[in-house]
Amino acid sequence: MRMRATWFLTALLAAALLSTTLAAKESWDNGEEGVLTDPAHEVSPVVDDLIRDFKPGMDTSELNWLTRFIRANCGGLRAIGDYRIVKPYTKWLSDTVQLTDEARRNMLQTLGALGDTSAAKVVMKYATDTTMRPLVRYEAAVAICLLGNAETGTRVLQDLALTKTVPFNWLAPWQFVGSEKKPVGLKSVADEKALTLYVRWLAERATDENTIAYSISYLLQKDDASKALAFRVAERALQSPDVYLPGQNDRRDLLSRLAWFGGKRGKALAAKYE
Repeated sequence: MRMRATWFLTALLAAALLSTTLAAKESWDNGEEGVLTDPAHEVSPVVDDLIRDFKPGMDTSELNWLTRFIRANCGGLRAIGDYRIVKPYTKWLSDTVQLTDEARRNMLQTLGALGDTSAAKVVMKYATDTTMRPLVRYEAAVAICLLGNAETGTRVLQDLALTKTVPFNWLAPWQFVGSEKKPVGLKSVADEKALTLYVRWLAERATDENTIAYSISYLLQKDDASKALAFRVAERALQSPDVYLPGQNDRRDLLSRLAWFGGKRGKALAAKYE
């Protein structure tokens, strides 16, 4: 009798997990990609499915969807301390199994966001391997910055920009800006310095509003030299018809960042161009 009851409870739990995963997939497919309200019950089952079902040559669309969903909601995993996916991702990326480029990018971005340094070795390999596809190297370079080697990561990002293997406007430092538009914390002071220098380099060369806005909000929260550069770049952008074309690009986002992070000078500059 006890065995039958145990079997029934196991089957009931499996059905519940499947139902949750299917519901998550349905909401994703319907375009509902926002932050999940209950990551323990919405993301963790998807992690369970991928760990259980992964095998070389598995259905490409399924692998892409599972890794994409986990990537988009890995903040929820970190919030609840669920790092089970780190070891499988590290193993799969290390092996010679055939993975799609999208799956690789999703896995690398997830590893960086989760911040577990046990993944640093394989991520570094992807970042420095020039035979990898540019967008795969891009995700690896961002991830290695977050995992503790921003000097190497930013050097790779600069190389991708200078060789034009990745479009410059794809390098907006959004992955280095966390909640409330605040810079994410890195592993060391040296990493923070390397990343700040990279964002300054990026801001000086940026011509698109997205890269400019993210760079400025990042730099306004750093040292005085970075703040001064942010104000110069902001005013140059606000005066340039190439960045904010009348009736096409909305500069309110940049103005709000200046007012929020720039203190009195930022508020005055925002008011001037309001």
